[in-house]
Amino acid sequence: MSLHVIWNGKEIKNPVIKYSVAIGPIAIAAAATALLVFIALPLLGVVISLAMGCAAIVAAAAITGAVAAIFGAIGIDAIAFTDELVAPRKRGRRQHR
Repeated sequence: MSLHVIWNGKEIKNPVIKYSVAIGPIAIAAAATALLVFIALPLLGVVISLAMGCAAIVAAAAITGAVAAIFGAIGIDAIAFTDELVAPRKRGRRQHR
């Protein structure tokens, strides 16, 4: 199974960009969860052990990252192809009269 990233109708061939697009939402979700678990909760007085905190980060990042990737792909498609939905391009040659 290979990763296909299509941007503006062209497939991206650079593997670094392909996998950063795939891993980006998961990394952002992990950072947000780590911020919550290791900074916000201790400020509120909730103590979490390091092992439980890491397990919570991994689980929440995987779930949130997958959801973010799905909705991100839908959002990019909506932004990139809105003009084609509103005013479809005419294919073929124009005839001048």
